[in-house]
Amino acid sequence: ARDLCEKYYKRSDLEALLDNINMSCFIKNKKGEYLYANKRKCDFHKKTKQELIGYRADDLYNNIQELEYIEKVQNELIKRKEPFSDETVFTVEGEKKWYEVTLSPTLNKDRSIKNINITSRNIDIRKHLDKTLDYISIKLREINESLNKGEDIYKNNLMNLLDYISD
Repeated sequence: ARDLCEKYYKRSDLEALLDNINMSCFIKNKKGEYLYANKRKCDFHKKTKQELIGYRADDLYNNIQELEYIEKVQNELIKRKEPFSDETVFTVEGEKKWYEVTLSPTLNKDRSIKNINITSRNIDIRKHLDKTLDYISIKLREINESLNKGEDIYKNNLMNLLDYISD
């Protein structure tokens, strides 16, 4: 199978693909050491690919909550042994930014974890739109309730007027 794949594309082709997508892609071993990182992940940390290899999260992150989060999701993956996604906030150049993080395992034949595959992408725009839509939904509900109350007031006033006229 390897020869068949190499007949059509090379490792450099796959790396070029990963370097040009709009998300960070990286592989870690069970100890949390980086084995691979695409260009976006390297740019995020302002490191070259060669510099990032062998680093651990505590070499790259200063924020205790972020380090605890990274450890928590990696341990969760090791426990589950199935892909999952989560959303979290990371500090980037002093700003809080939302990220969707997806973790998946590479398993050995005995189903033990060989490597941890991770992708992450910024979801600030989606989070902003969700918040805006929630706000609009609340306001529309308030308007609807006001109209319904207004209708009742109108009906009550109309009934009172009709009662008044009939007396």
